[in-house]
Amino acid sequence: MNRYAGAKCPHCGKTFTEDDTVAVCPECGAPYHRSCFEELGGVCRFADKHAEGFNWNEEEKKEREAEQKRYEGPGTRCSRCGTQNDSQNLFCSVCGTLLHRPEGTDQPGEGEPQQNGNPYMGGAGPFRTMGYNPYTTPYGGLSPDEEIDGIPVKELAIYLGENSHYYLPRFKDLKTNGRNVINWSGFLLEFLFLVYRKMYLAAVLVFLIPNLIGAVLLLAVTGGDIAGLTVESYQMFSMLTYAVSIAVRFFVGISFNRLYMNHCFKKIRALRSRQSDQTAYYESLAKSGSVSRAAVAIVCGIYIFLMMAVFYLSIWLTPMV
Repeated sequence: MNRYAGAKCPHCGKTFTEDDTVAVCPECGAPYHRSCFEELGGVCRFADKHAEGFNWNEEEKKEREAEQKRYEGPGTRCSRCGTQNDSQNLFCSVCGTLLHRPEGTDQPGEGEPQQNGNPYMGGAGPFRTMGYNPYTTPYGGLSPDEEIDGIPVKELAIYLGENSHYYLPRFKDLKTNGRNVINWSGFLLEFLFLVYRKMYLAAVLVFLIPNLIGAVLLLAVTGGDIAGLTVESYQMFSMLTYAVSIAVRFFVGISFNRLYMNHCFKKIRALRSRQSDQTAYYESLAKSGSVSRAAVAIVCGIYIFLMMAVFYLSIWLTPMV
């Protein structure tokens, strides 16, 4: 049994598992993955502190106690993830939710729920009331320090924003067991749901491909003479385009969770490579991720405009009887 399972390697920051081979510094007791220790040339990262009597076990114990206090100690409880924060904190140290209203706004009275609205989490309006619900915390029953494909759950939760409690267990299931479930929001909303989750390239493809297929079908059933479209040809065209629409709906619904998982992992790794400061990294995760209602509103406006343009163009092309 690996006695360091659950602790983190000081070099790579990854959590030790039961199967990891661990190399321990004889001076301070700091554990490393053997490959990490070899990468360091057999030199402990805390070598400069050895003369001061540095002991890794004591430091690790202090860090774990501090982590425990974040959840159990006195302070302000985050209404989104339930973490206990220091009463002086402005944002939750785990998920980044705003803990207090800025000065000059109405404060809730005693016994009233804390108003929260994270500008990075896509809150409805600047502030919103969210009662603490232990069953819908952003980790979906997972540990915030657990990793999925090398990415901590806490970082994934910050990037996912809304409904992270739904996606995190499904991402883990996809990676560990390969199990997938249909995403009914993706099935019903198709490309709009991709836009909502900021998967813009996938949204463009899902929108264009069925419409291009529809254009090809229209040319096929009319023999290239769109102006001479008959009732029979129109009925055939309608059935074919409906079949294509259903096929696209099922494709998006069935594949959405996997596509979104790969999208999130790619974006998070890119952000991690560009940010060295943890606070800036968390802020960039929240800004880049979550959802975009504004993008959905813009796309809906463009879509309605295009549909009206096609409608009036079809009337113009149809000969007067």
